[in-house]
Amino acid sequence: MGGAYTMELDPRNKLTFALDLNKLLVPSPPRNNSTPLLSGIFGSFTDASGGFKEEIREFMASTGIEYWYNSTFAGRLGYFHEAADKGNRKYLTAGLGIRHNRFGFDVAYLVPTNKRENALAETLRLTIMLNFDSKTRETDSVTD
Repeated sequence: MGGAYTMELDPRNKLTFALDLNKLLVPSPPRNNSTPLLSGIFGSFTDASGGFKEEIREFMASTGIEYWYNSTFAGRLGYFHEAADKGNRKYLTAGLGIRHNRFGFDVAYLVPTNKRENALAETLRLTIMLNFDSKTRETDSVTD
């Protein structure tokens, strides 16, 4: 679950702030592998052996900021945090993006902020995009 807020600084500059909270909707201790799906999902909010404090530690938080210039060039920074006893993943991300008509290209880099080994540590992510619905839409008159 998350949210974002975009500020239009002027007609060419936009800044977006985002926050995202995640929780695995599976039972904490795998006591019974035959737990029904819905029971596992809803039970995952009350089954931690450490009580409410442990339930809160099961949430992972991500936050980020994105800057767009002229809806063409983007710069991004982000941070991911997971509790030490729930996986201990903590890392920064940085990225750049470019858009032109229907095409886009993004590049991002992940930098761990702790000593825990992470499979995604120091990885470069590349995205090539093609927007199938980027044509300019004109408002049709009701009488046409």
